Amino acid sequence: MNKPRLLYYILFWLILSLIGAVPYLFFGNSFTDALFESVSGFTATGTSVIHNPALIMYQSATQWVGGICFILLTLVYVFPPEKLHPRRKTTVFWLCAIYVLLTAAETVLLFYVSGIDLFSAVCVSFCTVSTGGFYLLDSPIVALFMFFAGVNYIIYIRLATGKTLRVFRDEEFRFYMAVILLCSVLLTLYTADDLYMSFTIITGIVSTTKFAFLPAAPLLQFLFILLLFVGASTGSAGGGVKIKRIVLILKNIYNGFRRFLHPNALSPVRFNGKPAASAQVNNAFLFLVVYIFIALIGVLLLALLNVPLGKAFLLVLTSLGNVGCGDVLVLPLAGKYVLMFLMLIGRVELMAFLVLLSRSFWRK
Repeated sequence: MNKPRLLYYILFWLILSLIGAVPYLFFGNSFTDALFESVSGFTATGTSVIHNPALIMYQSATQWVGGICFILLTLVYVFPPEKLHPRRKTTVFWLCAIYVLLTAAETVLLFYVSGIDLFSAVCVSFCTVSTGGFYLLDSPIVALFMFFAGVNYIIYIRLATGKTLRVFRDEEFRFYMAVILLCSVLLTLYTADDLYMSFTIITGIVSTTKFAFLPAAPLLQFLFILLLFVGASTGSAGGGVKIKRIVLILKNIYNGFRRFLHPNALSPVRFNGKPAASAQVNNAFLFLVVYIFIALIGVLLLALLNVPLGKAFLLVLTSLGNVGCGDVLVLPLAGKYVLMFLMLIGRVELMAFLVLLSRSFWRK
């Protein structure tokens, strides 16, 4: 791991959040609320403590900028999963072009098909494509683009370069579609609601664009909380544990049972037809364990501040997973800083932040 690059990556998000808080101060907000709104915007979380119609465009723009910055930094500079093109500038161009085209396409469709004004169409598109969720509308177009926003951007590059077969063979992409479709059908059958509404709710959670509500039914509560952990695809602007890690963990558990029944069998974890490195699988397990541990610490801290346990649990999961909870929050001062911390470490990738805290990182 490139230590200077990782350090600059984390400092980038901190400095960006501090600079982004300045415009909120001009509207008479406290430093804490201004910083909270900035962190929530640039991390594409979408949880808000400020309600001011004059700031809607700025809030939406912070999410849009945060989304593209995250995609570029993770896919090109800090955690590149694969070499997408021999020239880095070409990869950056493709990613930016896809991000802008998705935004423009949604804006045009909202304006001409849904008939909303151009200002609202731009704001909604900014918040949808970035998986932010500060400002959304109930529309099939928004639901569709929330789905697009949670897809790994490598998939779009493959489509653009004619590698269509690789797209449909991608296990993360298939798992992403399967989770959304199956959970949408389950929600529809359980609530007798229409499939479109169920698809919108589930896609909002999985893409980490917006967490609308916690249903009354215990089974659906469990499902929604589980989806908050899962999150979106790697290589998207979404947060959460990420679907690729979940797939690797599930496959390793399955192989563990096979090895238990057949001790001499060789059954490596395979992903997209290739054996996954053992370190990659172990890191996925470690990430999930640390993710849960950090979430529990966050719940404990909010509970100590007299935040009701159920509310604390949801606030921590939506903050750590960068999923906006939608409503304007009223929280103790210290509680806002707890959520800001969770939003930031959820955005910079949890393991990267923990590596920064380790003693060995600072040794020469």
